[in-house]
Amino acid sequence: MLTLFDFDASPNCLKTKILLKELGLTYEQRDMTRPELRGPEYRASFPTGQSPAIRDGELLLAESGAIALYLAQQHGRLIPEDSRRRALMYQAMFVEASLLAPTVGGQGLFGELYKPEAERNAARLAELREKAVRVGQILGELLGDKAYFAEELSIADIQMYSAVSKSLAGGVFGAAPQNLVAWCERMTARPSVKAAREEYVHYRASAEAAA
Repeated sequence: MLTLFDFDASPNCLKTKILLKELGLTYEQRDMTRPELRGPEYRASFPTGQSPAIRDGELLLAESGAIALYLAQQHGRLIPEDSRRRALMYQAMFVEASLLAPTVGGQGLFGELYKPEAERNAARLAELREKAVRVGQILGELLGDKAYFAEELSIADIQMYSAVSKSLAGGVFGAAPQNLVAWCERMTARPSVKAAREEYVHYRASAEAAA
């Protein structure tokens, strides 16, 4: 059986959980703590010391994007058959990995904001806030008038969702493009996303605050 190594404070794990629920896969979950992720036993299997990660038979695989591609290809879903749409999917996935995540993720804006106020780099914070607004505009332009980034639901939307929803909730995109807001609402309404969000502390807290 597929095993998921999960960490409930990780937006990246939310991506994989949504994917698993969207695909309707049966899996065993191992809930990890931060010390366990950094420990020698876990790193012996997954050298990055990060989650999500999966074990599928003899395959040990980390990184949410790699997991998404592997599982979607294996189960023949969430990757467009049309080559043009598939190219749009890859474009969105690479933009998420190369631009969105570094700008707002744990090594970017949210990582800086989670530091005690006295330890924050004010100049870097201002630069990241300005860049985040521009990234939001870029995502809106990439989405355009499409319902999803590849015109149909794909793993690109799942990979985008965690950071976009968190950024919209935190207001870091400024006056966010309305098409991006509508896309996020569309994704949040999906049963797989609703169910997955309840298992991750940042998203669960957002839901509780809104209640």
